[in-house]
Amino acid sequence: LWFGTNTDITEQREAEQRVRESEGRLRRVIDSVLAFVGILSPDGTLIEANRAPLIAAGLSRDDVIGEKFWDCQWWSDSDETRQQLRKDFERAVSGEVIRHDVEMRVSEDERLTIDLMMQPVFEEDRLLFVIPSGVDITDRKRFEQELAASWEFLRSSLDGLPSQTAVVDE
Repeated sequence: LWFGTNTDITEQREAEQRVRESEGRLRRVIDSVLAFVGILSPDGTLIEANRAPLIAAGLSRDDVIGEKFWDCQWWSDSDETRQQLRKDFERAVSGEVIRHDVEMRVSEDERLTIDLMMQPVFEEDRLLFVIPSGVDITDRKRFEQELAASWEFLRSSLDGLPSQTAVVDE
C-alpha cells in the first residue's frame, strides 16, 4: 500500500524565477553605474561590489568579496587610509553618514582620488548593512591643484612689479 501527497509548487517556482530575474536586472543596473558601489555587512565585510572599482583596480570579485572593507587590496598601500576607513565604518554603524576624499590604489604606481560616502541602512533599529559608494575625482583634484598653482604664480608675478597693477575681471 502506498500513501503520498502531491503538492503543486508551480507558483513557488514562478516566484523564485521572478526573484532571480529581478536580481539579475538589479545586478546589470548596478554594474553599469559609473560610481563605485559596495555593500558591507554589519561587521564591515564586503559582501557585494559593482564592476567599476574592480575594473579600476584590476581585481576580480574573488579578490575582495569576503574581506573587511578597509583590508581590500585597493587600500593596501596606506595604513593611515585603512585606519581612517575603519573609523569611518564605525561611525557609519552608529548611524552617521560619512563623506570625504580618499586615495585608492589602482596599480603599483597609480592612485585615484575618490569622493567616498558611507551610508548606513537600517530597518527599524537594526543595521542591515553599510553602503560605501564613491566617484573618481582625480581629474578634478588635479585641475584644482593646477589652478591654485597658476593663481599663486600670477599673484607672485604681480607682487614683483614695481608699479601698481590691478587685474579686472569683466
